[in-house]
Amino acid sequence: MTFSVIIPSHKRKPLLSSLLKSLENQKLPKEDFEVIVVATENDEAFELENQKWELNISFCFVPADPSRGRSASIKRNHGAKKAQAPWIAFIDDDCLASSEWLSSAKRIIDTQDVHFIEGQVVIPEPQQKTFTYKGIQRLSKPGGFQTCNMFYKKSDFIELGGFDPNFPYYLEDTDLGWTFQEAGKNYVYVEDAQVSHPVPPAQPKKMMDSSFRMEKLPYLFKKHPHTFRASQMRALPRPYFVLALFDMAMLFCLFLNPLTALLLLSGRLVATLALLTRMLKGCHWQWSEALSMYYYLCICPMISLVYLVRGNLQNKVWLFLR
Repeated sequence: MTFSVIIPSHKRKPLLSSLLKSLENQKLPKEDFEVIVVATENDEAFELENQKWELNISFCFVPADPSRGRSASIKRNHGAKKAQAPWIAFIDDDCLASSEWLSSAKRIIDTQDVHFIEGQVVIPEPQQKTFTYKGIQRLSKPGGFQTCNMFYKKSDFIELGGFDPNFPYYLEDTDLGWTFQEAGKNYVYVEDAQVSHPVPPAQPKKMMDSSFRMEKLPYLFKKHPHTFRASQMRALPRPYFVLALFDMAMLFCLFLNPLTALLLLSGRLVATLALLTRMLKGCHWQWSEALSMYYYLCICPMISLVYLVRGNLQNKVWLFLR
Protein backbone atom coordinates (compact mmCIF):
# COMPACT_ATOMS: atom_id res chain seq x y z
CA MET A 1 0.00 0.00 0.00
CA THR A 2 1.34 3.43 -0.98
CA PHE A 3 -1.23 6.01 0.13
CA SER A 4 -3.47 6.79 3.05
CA VAL A 5 -6.03 9.25 1.71
CA ILE A 6 -7.21 11.46 4.58
CA ILE A 7 -10.42 13.47 4.29
CA PRO A 8 -11.51 15.87 7.06
CA SER A 9 -15.25 16.43 6.85
CA HIS A 10 -17.79 18.65 8.57
CA LYS A 11 -21.50 18.51 7.65
CA ARG A 12 -21.00 17.95 3.93
CA LYS A 13 -22.46 14.50 3.38
CA PRO A 14 -23.56 14.97 -0.29
CA LEU A 15 -20.21 16.46 -1.29
CA LEU A 16 -18.30 13.80 0.62
CA SER A 17 -20.30 11.09 -1.13
CA SER A 18 -19.33 12.52 -4.54
CA LEU A 19 -15.68 12.61 -3.51
CA LEU A 20 -15.74 8.98 -2.41
CA LYS A 21 -17.26 7.98 -5.75
CA SER A 22 -14.39 9.73 -7.53
CA LEU A 23 -11.93 7.75 -5.38
CA GLU A 24 -13.66 4.54 -6.48
CA ASN A 25 -12.68 5.45 -10.05
CA GLN A 26 -8.95 5.72 -9.36
CA LYS A 27 -6.72 3.95 -11.87
CA LEU A 28 -4.40 3.01 -9.04
CA PRO A 29 -5.30 -0.50 -7.79
CA LYS A 30 -7.62 -0.40 -4.78
CA GLU A 31 -5.19 -2.45 -2.67
CA ASP A 32 -2.58 0.30 -3.06
CA PHE A 33 -4.47 2.91 -1.03
CA GLU A 34 -6.78 3.29 1.94
CA VAL A 35 -9.29 6.07 2.68
CA ILE A 36 -9.72 7.56 6.15
CA VAL A 37 -12.65 9.94 6.69
CA VAL A 38 -12.31 12.01 9.86
CA ALA A 39 -15.72 13.59 10.43
CA THR A 40 -17.22 15.57 13.28
CA GLU A 41 -18.69 13.40 16.01
CA ASN A 42 -22.34 12.55 15.25
CA ASP A 43 -21.97 14.04 11.76
CA GLU A 44 -24.37 12.81 9.09
CA ALA A 45 -21.26 11.70 7.17
CA PHE A 46 -21.26 8.53 9.27
CA GLU A 47 -24.43 7.47 7.44
CA LEU A 48 -22.17 6.83 4.43
CA GLU A 49 -20.35 4.18 6.44
CA ASN A 50 -23.25 1.81 5.86
CA GLN A 51 -22.98 2.04 2.08
CA LYS A 52 -21.01 -0.50 0.08
CA TRP A 53 -17.89 1.17 -1.25
CA GLU A 54 -15.32 -0.36 -3.57
CA LEU A 55 -12.70 1.12 -1.28
CA ASN A 56 -10.63 0.20 1.74
CA ILE A 57 -12.40 2.87 3.79
CA SER A 58 -12.82 3.71 7.47
CA PHE A 59 -14.72 6.45 9.28
CA CYS A 60 -13.68 8.01 12.58
CA PHE A 61 -13.89 11.16 14.69
CA VAL A 62 -11.51 12.95 17.06
CA PRO A 63 -12.33 11.94 20.66
CA ALA A 64 -12.87 14.91 22.98
CA ASP A 65 -12.16 17.27 20.09
CA PRO A 66 -11.40 20.70 21.63
CA SER A 67 -12.53 22.41 18.41
CA ARG A 68 -15.85 20.54 18.30
CA GLY A 69 -15.15 19.49 14.74
CA ARG A 70 -14.18 22.92 13.48
CA SER A 71 -10.44 22.29 13.10
CA ALA A 72 -9.39 20.59 9.88
CA SER A 73 -5.82 20.55 11.22
CA ILE A 74 -6.75 18.45 14.25
CA LYS A 75 -8.75 16.07 12.05
CA ARG A 76 -5.91 15.65 9.57
CA ASN A 77 -3.41 14.97 12.36
CA HIS A 78 -5.78 12.40 13.84
CA GLY A 79 -6.14 10.71 10.46
CA ALA A 80 -2.35 10.68 10.03
CA LYS A 81 -1.99 8.74 13.29
CA LYS A 82 -4.26 6.05 11.89
CA ALA A 83 -2.58 5.96 8.47
CA GLN A 84 -1.01 2.62 7.52
CA ALA A 85 0.70 3.70 4.29
CA PRO A 86 4.10 5.43 3.94
CA TRP A 87 2.51 8.37 2.12
CA ILE A 88 -0.39 10.58 3.20
CA ALA A 89 -2.64 12.07 0.53
CA PHE A 90 -4.78 14.98 1.65
CA ILE A 91 -7.95 16.03 -0.14
CA ASP A 92 -10.97 18.07 1.01
CA ASP A 93 -14.54 16.83 1.18
CA ASP A 94 -15.81 19.43 -1.33
CA CYS A 95 -13.42 18.28 -4.08
CA LEU A 96 -13.33 15.56 -6.74
CA ALA A 97 -10.24 13.53 -7.59
CA SER A 98 -9.37 12.84 -11.22
CA SER A 99 -9.01 9.16 -12.10
CA GLU A 100 -5.21 9.52 -12.34
CA TRP A 101 -4.81 11.55 -9.13
CA LEU A 102 -3.06 8.86 -7.11
CA SER A 103 -1.35 7.02 -9.98
CA SER A 104 0.28 10.27 -11.18
CA ALA A 105 1.69 10.94 -7.72
CA LYS A 106 2.91 7.34 -7.44
CA ARG A 107 4.89 7.65 -10.68
CA ILE A 108 6.83 10.52 -9.12
CA ILE A 109 7.35 8.65 -5.84
CA ASP A 110 8.68 5.60 -7.71
CA THR A 111 11.16 7.58 -9.82
CA GLN A 112 12.31 10.53 -7.72
CA ASP A 113 13.68 11.24 -4.27
CA VAL A 114 10.81 13.37 -3.01
CA HIS A 115 9.32 14.16 0.41
CA PHE A 116 6.20 16.14 -0.47
CA ILE A 117 4.15 16.61 -3.62
CA GLU A 118 1.64 19.23 -4.68
CA GLY A 119 -0.98 18.33 -7.26
CA GLN A 120 -2.84 20.65 -9.59
CA VAL A 121 -6.10 22.19 -8.35
CA VAL A 122 -8.52 22.71 -11.23
CA ILE A 123 -11.33 25.27 -10.88
CA PRO A 124 -14.16 24.43 -13.28
CA GLU A 125 -15.16 27.55 -15.18
CA PRO A 126 -18.86 28.37 -14.69
CA GLN A 127 -21.08 29.60 -17.50
CA GLN A 128 -21.05 33.04 -15.89
CA LYS A 129 -17.91 34.12 -14.08
CA THR A 130 -18.65 35.30 -10.56
CA PHE A 131 -16.62 37.13 -7.94
CA THR A 132 -16.33 33.88 -6.00
CA TYR A 133 -14.86 32.19 -9.08
CA LYS A 134 -12.45 35.09 -9.47
CA GLY A 135 -11.33 34.84 -5.85
CA ILE A 136 -10.95 31.07 -5.75
CA GLN A 137 -8.43 31.12 -8.61
CA ARG A 138 -5.67 31.47 -6.01
CA LEU A 139 -6.14 27.77 -5.18
CA SER A 140 -4.87 26.78 -8.62
CA LYS A 141 -1.48 28.49 -8.31
CA PRO A 142 1.52 26.17 -7.77
CA GLY A 143 3.44 26.72 -4.56
CA GLY A 144 0.38 27.46 -2.48
CA PHE A 145 0.48 23.99 -0.86
CA GLN A 146 -3.33 23.85 -0.76
CA THR A 147 -4.24 20.85 1.38
CA CYS A 148 -7.08 19.91 -0.94
CA ASN A 149 -4.34 18.28 -3.04
CA MET A 150 -1.12 17.54 -1.15
CA PHE A 151 0.98 14.43 -0.54
CA TYR A 152 3.39 14.11 2.38
CA LYS A 153 5.77 11.32 3.25
CA LYS A 154 4.41 10.08 6.56
CA SER A 155 7.78 9.76 8.30
CA ASP A 156 8.60 13.40 7.46
CA PHE A 157 5.10 14.52 8.41
CA ILE A 158 5.53 12.98 11.87
CA GLU A 159 9.10 14.23 12.23
CA LEU A 160 8.05 17.84 11.55
CA GLY A 161 5.00 17.71 13.81
CA GLY A 162 2.20 17.66 11.24
CA PHE A 163 -0.31 20.50 11.10
CA ASP A 164 -0.03 23.22 13.72
CA PRO A 165 -3.40 23.24 15.57
CA ASN A 166 -2.94 26.97 16.14
CA PHE A 167 -4.05 27.23 12.50
CA PRO A 168 -7.43 25.43 12.71
CA TYR A 169 -8.59 25.90 9.10
CA TYR A 170 -6.67 28.85 7.65
CA LEU A 171 -2.96 29.10 6.78
CA GLU A 172 -2.37 25.57 8.09
CA ASP A 173 -1.49 24.41 4.57
CA THR A 174 0.94 27.27 3.97
CA ASP A 175 2.55 26.73 7.36
CA LEU A 176 3.17 23.02 6.78
CA GLY A 177 4.47 23.54 3.24
CA TRP A 178 6.89 26.23 4.44
CA THR A 179 7.96 23.98 7.33
CA PHE A 180 8.87 21.23 4.86
CA GLN A 181 10.70 23.70 2.63
CA GLU A 182 12.71 25.17 5.49
CA ALA A 183 13.64 21.66 6.63
CA GLY A 184 15.20 21.04 3.21
CA LYS A 185 12.64 18.46 2.09
CA ASN A 186 12.41 17.77 -1.65
CA TYR A 187 9.25 19.09 -3.33
CA VAL A 188 7.66 18.35 -6.70
CA TYR A 189 4.62 19.89 -8.38
CA VAL A 190 2.72 17.27 -10.40
CA GLU A 191 0.31 18.76 -12.91
CA ASP A 192 -1.25 15.40 -13.80
CA ALA A 193 -2.29 14.72 -10.18
CA GLN A 194 -5.44 16.77 -10.54
CA VAL A 195 -8.20 17.58 -8.09
CA SER A 196 -11.27 19.56 -9.10
CA HIS A 197 -12.48 22.22 -6.65
CA PRO A 198 -16.00 23.41 -7.51
CA VAL A 199 -16.91 27.07 -7.23
CA PRO A 200 -19.09 27.57 -4.13
CA PRO A 201 -22.13 29.88 -4.19
CA ALA A 202 -21.63 33.53 -3.33
CA GLN A 203 -21.25 34.07 0.42
CA PRO A 204 -20.34 37.71 1.11
CA LYS A 205 -20.44 36.98 4.86
CA LYS A 206 -17.16 35.10 4.45
CA MET A 207 -15.53 38.50 4.07
CA MET A 208 -16.12 38.92 7.81
CA ASP A 209 -14.56 35.52 8.52
CA SER A 210 -11.49 36.57 6.55
CA SER A 211 -11.21 39.72 8.67
CA PHE A 212 -11.19 37.72 11.91
CA ARG A 213 -8.50 35.43 10.46
CA MET A 214 -6.08 38.35 10.16
CA GLU A 215 -5.16 37.55 13.75
CA LYS A 216 -3.31 34.42 12.55
CA LEU A 217 -1.03 36.13 10.02
CA PRO A 218 1.46 37.50 12.57
CA TYR A 219 1.86 33.99 14.00
CA LEU A 220 2.71 32.68 10.52
CA PHE A 221 5.20 35.54 10.14
CA LYS A 222 6.72 34.74 13.53
CA LYS A 223 7.25 31.09 12.55
CA HIS A 224 8.55 31.79 9.03
CA PRO A 225 9.87 35.39 8.84
CA HIS A 226 12.27 34.86 5.93
CA THR A 227 9.89 32.72 3.88
CA PHE A 228 7.03 35.12 4.54
CA ARG A 229 9.10 38.07 3.33
CA ALA A 230 10.11 36.17 0.20
CA SER A 231 6.51 35.20 -0.60
CA GLN A 232 3.86 37.26 -2.37
CA MET A 233 1.63 37.20 0.72
CA ARG A 234 0.36 40.54 2.00
CA ALA A 235 -0.46 41.23 5.60
CA LEU A 236 -3.37 43.48 4.68
CA PRO A 237 -4.73 44.32 1.20
CA ARG A 238 -3.74 47.88 0.32
CA PRO A 239 -7.34 48.99 -0.35
CA TYR A 240 -8.28 47.72 3.12
CA PHE A 241 -5.41 49.65 4.66
CA VAL A 242 -6.51 52.87 2.90
CA LEU A 243 -10.13 52.42 3.95
CA ALA A 244 -9.07 51.69 7.53
CA LEU A 245 -7.11 54.96 7.53
CA PHE A 246 -10.33 56.73 6.45
CA ASP A 247 -12.13 55.11 9.38
CA MET A 248 -9.48 56.13 11.91
CA ALA A 249 -9.44 59.69 10.59
CA MET A 250 -13.23 59.87 10.86
CA LEU A 251 -13.18 58.69 14.47
CA PHE A 252 -10.47 61.21 15.32
CA CYS A 253 -12.32 64.13 13.67
CA LEU A 254 -15.70 63.12 15.08
CA PHE A 255 -14.86 64.81 18.39
CA LEU A 256 -12.72 67.65 17.05
CA ASN A 257 -14.47 68.68 13.85
CA PRO A 258 -17.74 66.91 13.00
CA LEU A 259 -17.93 68.65 9.61
CA THR A 260 -14.56 67.22 8.60
CA ALA A 261 -15.71 63.82 9.84
CA LEU A 262 -18.80 64.10 7.62
CA LEU A 263 -16.64 64.95 4.61
CA LEU A 264 -14.39 61.99 5.34
CA LEU A 265 -17.44 59.76 5.62
CA SER A 266 -18.58 60.88 2.18
CA GLY A 267 -15.16 60.15 0.77
CA ARG A 268 -15.12 56.77 2.49
CA LEU A 269 -18.45 55.77 0.94
CA VAL A 270 -17.29 56.82 -2.51
CA ALA A 271 -13.98 54.97 -2.10
CA THR A 272 -15.86 51.87 -0.96
CA LEU A 273 -18.09 52.01 -4.02
CA ALA A 274 -15.03 52.38 -6.26
CA LEU A 275 -13.42 49.33 -4.66
CA LEU A 276 -16.62 47.29 -5.02
CA THR A 277 -16.88 48.28 -8.69
CA ARG A 278 -13.31 47.12 -9.28
CA MET A 279 -13.91 43.84 -7.45
CA LEU A 280 -17.04 43.03 -9.48
CA LYS A 281 -15.63 44.12 -12.83
CA GLY A 282 -16.13 41.40 -15.42
CA CYS A 283 -18.21 39.30 -13.02
CA HIS A 284 -21.84 38.24 -13.03
CA TRP A 285 -23.50 39.39 -9.82
CA GLN A 286 -26.86 39.91 -8.15
CA TRP A 287 -27.92 43.14 -6.45
CA SER A 288 -28.31 41.34 -3.12
CA GLU A 289 -24.72 40.10 -3.40
CA ALA A 290 -23.41 43.57 -4.32
CA LEU A 291 -25.26 45.25 -1.44
CA SER A 292 -23.98 42.67 1.03
CA MET A 293 -20.42 43.12 -0.23
CA TYR A 294 -20.74 46.89 0.06
CA TYR A 295 -21.89 46.52 3.66
CA TYR A 296 -18.99 44.26 4.56
CA LEU A 297 -16.52 46.55 2.79
CA CYS A 298 -17.73 49.30 5.10
CA ILE A 299 -16.82 47.37 8.25
CA CYS A 300 -14.26 44.70 7.33
CA PRO A 301 -11.19 46.92 6.73
CA MET A 302 -11.20 48.27 10.29
CA ILE A 303 -12.00 44.84 11.74
CA SER A 304 -9.12 43.35 9.74
CA LEU A 305 -6.74 46.01 11.03
CA VAL A 306 -7.88 45.51 14.63
CA TYR A 307 -7.35 41.74 14.45
CA LEU A 308 -4.01 42.19 12.71
CA VAL A 309 -2.88 44.51 15.51
CA ARG A 310 -4.18 42.00 18.05
CA GLY A 311 -2.15 39.24 16.40
CA ASN A 312 0.95 41.44 16.39
CA LEU A 313 0.60 42.10 20.11
CA GLN A 314 0.03 38.43 20.91
CA ASN A 315 3.08 37.32 18.94
CA LYS A 316 5.26 40.38 19.63
CA VAL A 317 5.96 41.06 15.96
CA TRP A 318 5.43 44.05 13.68
CA LEU A 319 3.53 43.02 10.57
CA PHE A 320 1.37 45.43 8.61
CA LEU A 321 2.24 46.18 4.99
CA ARG A 322 4.99 44.46 3.06
